[in-house]
Amino acid sequence: FGSSLKESGWCAILQEAYVRRVDIINHGYGGYNSEWARPIFPHILTAFCKQPPSLITIFFGANDSVTEVNKKNHVPIPRYIANITNLIETATKTFPESRIIVISPPPIKSDQRPEPIWEPYVVDRFNNVIKNYHYACCKAAASFSKNVNVEVIDTWEMLLGAGYEAMLEEEIDRQLVGYLTDGLHFAKTANEKLAEKILDVIRLRFPELVPDEITPTFPVFWEVDPSDLTTLFPKK
Repeated sequence: FGSSLKESGWCAILQEAYVRRVDIINHGYGGYNSEWARPIFPHILTAFCKQPPSLITIFFGANDSVTEVNKKNHVPIPRYIANITNLIETATKTFPESRIIVISPPPIKSDQRPEPIWEPYVVDRFNNVIKNYHYACCKAAASFSKNVNVEVIDTWEMLLGAGYEAMLEEEIDRQLVGYLTDGLHFAKTANEKLAEKILDVIRLRFPELVPDEITPTFPVFWEVDPSDLTTLFPKK
């Protein structure tokens, strides 16, 4: 569940990793912030009433972190923390056994951002601001540290490496070469990094959800006896 960064190709990479084992449902909503996400999240979760999801990802903050000049999308940090906290609480209360991975808003490549096309025609994304939302997201997730089913992914460290806290804008731009399509949205390399990071978290924290640990929905074809199609339904 997230904004347009959730719509990116990392979900497709995970789908390939889990093919024939689980269904991965992509609820990415381009342009949405955590304020808009909060009221619709319970409605989205009701789709899973019959079968709780094994894993839920929450990925908001890229639009919340625009500056106040963008009044439509900007969400102040205290409210952003409250919203992320609420999304985690909603997920944990609705499905206590579901694992949750919160993904922090990533840095942008400022020298790759296109010229603004919407009024008021000013730049509204800055890494020194986004970084504070990244910290806020990690802080909100850390407040659930006693819940073994909640984990957070630090996208800044994932993309920039250790020591990103001290990086200047020019160095961030150099580090992000090849990772973003337009300075904001993930290119193939960043999608691969995030998908692998999610799988790393699963291996470390939720090993029962590693793809090879999940039995395929139906058997591979060489295990099927064409004269006895009940073999499509192996005895448990």
